[in-house]
Amino acid sequence: MEFYSYALGRAQEIGDPRQLAHAALNVWRFGRLSGDAAGSDRGSQQLEAVLNEHPDLRPMLEAEGYVLPKSG
Repeated sequence: MEFYSYALGRAQEIGDPRQLAHAALNVWRFGRLSGDAAGSDRGSQQLEAVLNEHPDLRPMLEAEGYVLPKSG
């Protein structure tokens, strides 16, 4: 999880919404796969925040085949 958390931090520093969405999505997915509920929740919250700020990203990610967490 450390790698994905680091990538998320770097994406936040860079500030590119698409990069941030991908990094948060990776944290969420890895947390789910590894059984790390706290990591999964953190990734989900970060992803939801960036998607709320940039709603155009959701359909792009879905069109690329990504499965996104349910919002809310």
